Amino acid sequence: MKKGLTLIELVVASVIVTMLLVIVSSSYSLHFNSMILDMRLANVRLQTDYALENIRLHCINTIRIEPLYLFPAGITSHKTRFCFEGENNVYNITPDTLTDNSQYCYYINTDGDLVLSTNSVKEELLIEKAYAPTVLFSYTEGDEPNLMRVNVTAQIKNHTIVKNEAISFWFTDILNTQ
Repeated sequence: MKKGLTLIELVVASVIVTMLLVIVSSSYSLHFNSMILDMRLANVRLQTDYALENIRLHCINTIRIEPLYLFPAGITSHKTRFCFEGENNVYNITPDTLTDNSQYCYYINTDGDLVLSTNSVKEELLIEKAYAPTVLFSYTEGDEPNLMRVNVTAQIKNHTIVKNEAISFWFTDILNTQ
């Protein structure tokens, strides 16, 4: 009797090896796609955290709010764009010296990015359009006249990241009392 593999044994062995390779490659692909999604989620969370922290740092030392961006007194209202004058250096606050101030404006630009525009920098990207960012500046009736609520939202696939913060202004009120 000759020792060796029959044709049927070879076919069965090749089918088993092929199935194992498909299972291993599918597992690797699933793990790789999951890892990419986790990295993108971490990136969008970092961008929303950075955007909200940037807004908070610049808003608390606001010296003057552009009249168009003041909130009406006595009613709840919302704005998608907010512009004001504040300190150039948020860590060296000099409210009596106006020469070291800048104009700041937060908004969604025509490309769909959440940006900060200043008189010294054209636009600083805070959240890129790939994450469909939104920003909402709000005053709620009954709140203190120097308190503004900020909502920053970004999306990736079926995940929505929402960050909220209430910001107290130190040197000005946000209400139009005229």
